[in-house]
Amino acid sequence: MIEKIRKLEQRILKLEEWFILIALACIVFFQIMQVVFRYILSSPIGWVDEYSRFLFIWMIMIGSAVAVQKIAHFNVEFLVEKFNLRIQWLTNVVVTILSSSFVIILIVAGFRYLVDMKGKVSSATGVPIEILNFAIPVGFTLMAMHLLFNIILKNKKEELPVE
Repeated sequence: MIEKIRKLEQRILKLEEWFILIALACIVFFQIMQVVFRYILSSPIGWVDEYSRFLFIWMIMIGSAVAVQKIAHFNVEFLVEKFNLRIQWLTNVVVTILSSSFVIILIVAGFRYLVDMKGKVSSATGVPIEILNFAIPVGFTLMAMHLLFNIILKNKKEELPVE
């Protein structure tokens, strides 16, 4: 069971990393194209900046989920490392539970915001704003999944430090 969960987490992580890579490549391509059209052909493309901004926001939300999976967010390790292993383990569990609670609140808020913005379109392209705003609940849901995987995979009872 644990191995299946680990494989699922790795598949989700690969999809997230591929999405980030493709989004970044598109942003770079769009911006190069915009420079060429604006400064060489003297004919700027109106939609490029907005699509780049949409992709950038999606990339940030998905990238934050990847950072949660890799436990790469800001951490006060120098303080925690001064405690014994049992306290370190307990601190990790408490921080993960608190982080999960906060992320769940943000998922709910993200869906509420999505509903509030329903029907609105972007000014430059006419693209529904829901596409942009959907990044919020999706990103936080992925973060919640990675936190859950962290609880299941890294905080198993048999891994409780013994001193």
